[in-house]
Amino acid sequence: MVETDGRWRFSASRGQDAETVKTGRLSAAQVKRLHLLLGDPSFGSAFYPGSCADGFHYSLLAGQRRVEWDECGRTNPAEVARAIVALLADATPF
Repeated sequence: MVETDGRWRFSASRGQDAETVKTGRLSAAQVKRLHLLLGDPSFGSAFYPGSCADGFHYSLLAGQRRVEWDECGRTNPAEVARAIVALLADATPF
């Protein structure tokens, strides 16, 4: 969960860190980049289905706009969604 001011909260649902909550704050530059990405018209309501035995399911929600996909190496969600995931993976324990 990332608030509009850049404060984030992370909790793992599995593994050795399950139920552990970590918090932090994105830098001003990261907040600006995240806001730009979320404002991109290509980030909208879309679902890119996939099915795999060993992959990740992503769901990004901003207001009423949502993008979901299963990362199986063969789906291709909007590049803006991948950029958001990359930003959050770099800035948080995600």
